[in-house]
Amino acid sequence: MLKNSRDNKKIKLNLICTFLMLIIVFSIIGVTAYSTCTDKVDRKNSYDIETNLLVKENKVDNIDNDLQPQRKIKLLDFDANVVAEYIEFKNELNEYAGYVIRDTHSGYIYDYSNEGNLFEGLLSKAGLTYEDLYEGKVYFVNPFEIYVELNDGKIIDLMPQSGNYPSEITEGQLEESFYERKVEFGKPIEPELKSFKISEPVLSRRGSFTPCTTGDFDDLKITDSKGRRVYPHDHCSPTAATTIMKYFSYIGKSSLSSAYSNNDVFAKFYIAMDTNGGVSGSKDSGTARKNIAPAYTKVGIDLGAKPKESYTLRGTSSKTMIDALKAGKLLHVSVDLLETSEGGHSIAVVSYSNGYFRIADGWSSYFRNVSYSDMSVQQVVSVKY
Repeated sequence: MLKNSRDNKKIKLNLICTFLMLIIVFSIIGVTAYSTCTDKVDRKNSYDIETNLLVKENKVDNIDNDLQPQRKIKLLDFDANVVAEYIEFKNELNEYAGYVIRDTHSGYIYDYSNEGNLFEGLLSKAGLTYEDLYEGKVYFVNPFEIYVELNDGKIIDLMPQSGNYPSEITEGQLEESFYERKVEFGKPIEPELKSFKISEPVLSRRGSFTPCTTGDFDDLKITDSKGRRVYPHDHCSPTAATTIMKYFSYIGKSSLSSAYSNNDVFAKFYIAMDTNGGVSGSKDSGTARKNIAPAYTKVGIDLGAKPKESYTLRGTSSKTMIDALKAGKLLHVSVDLLETSEGGHSIAVVSYSNGYFRIADGWSSYFRNVSYSDMSVQQVVSVKY
C-alpha cells in the first residue's frame, strides 16, 4: 500500500514536471514566433514612409505599393560612422522605382526621387562603378555633397561644383567640407531641400506657360532708336531674361503690360545686354556676364515693370540658389556645362523640388528638371518683383 502511494506520487511528480516543461517549450516557441513575426512586420513597416513618399511622387507611372529595396549604400561621416543610408527601390516587375536617403538614427528623409537614379549618373561621370562604392567609403555631408574614398586612398568628389570630372580632393579638403557645413545628423539637413516649390496660384486659371527658346528669335530683326538693325545670334542670355520677365508677369508678380510681346521684351534685353556688341552685331561673343543683372533694371524701367531686385549673388552653390528661390526670386544662371552640352550658356531657373531644379534651358519650349550636379554653375543673377 505504501509502495503504491509512493509510485502514485512519483507519477504525479513526473506529470507535473512534464507539464511544466511543455509550458516552457511552448512559451519559447510562442515568443520566438512572435519575435519573428514582429521582426517581419517591423522590417516591412520600416519602409512604409519611403514607399508612401515615392508613391506620392509617382511621375514615371511604375510605382506601386509593394516596393522592395534593391540596393543599399551606407553613408558615413568624416569619422567613418554610419549616419545615413541610400536605398534604391524596385517594383513588382523588378523595375527601378526610385531612391531615398534617410538618417539611420532618426529615420529622417534627407532626399528622395523616382525621376532618376542618383548614383548611376554620378558614377558614370566620375568613371566609377557600384563596386567602388561597396569596396570603398562613401562620405555624406548633405544631399549635394557626397564623396567616395577608393581602395587606393583617392577621394573623389561625386558632385563637384566645377562640373569637371573626375574631381579628386585631399583628406584635408574632405574634413573642411564637413567642418564648413557641419550638420547634426539625426536632425533635418537644410529642410528647404524637401518639396520646395514657388507658389503658383495663378497657373490653374491661366493655362500653361511656355518658356522662350533661342529659335523663337533667330529671324527677328532688331532695330534701335537710330535705325540700326541686326539679326540675333548667340543670344541665350536675352532669351533667358525674356522668359524670366514674362514668367513674373504670368504669375501676377510684375506690372509688365500684356501689350509687350516676347519679341518686344527680347529686343530690349538684346540691346541692354550688349549681346554680340549690341545692334552693331560686330561680335560673336554672346553676352558678357557683368551685363546681365543691370539689364533687368534698364529693361524694366523702359517697359514700366522695374524689378525690386536684380543683382549677382555672391555664391553659386546649390544652397545659395535654393535660398534665393525660397525668397520668391527667379534665377538667371550662367553655366559652362549643362548635362552633356558644353560651352557658355544661360538658363532660367524657376523652382526647386526633391533634388531637382526646374529650368528653361533655352532650347526646349517646356520646363524640365535637372540636378545641380548636371550644371557647372558660374554665375547666378537673382531677380525679384
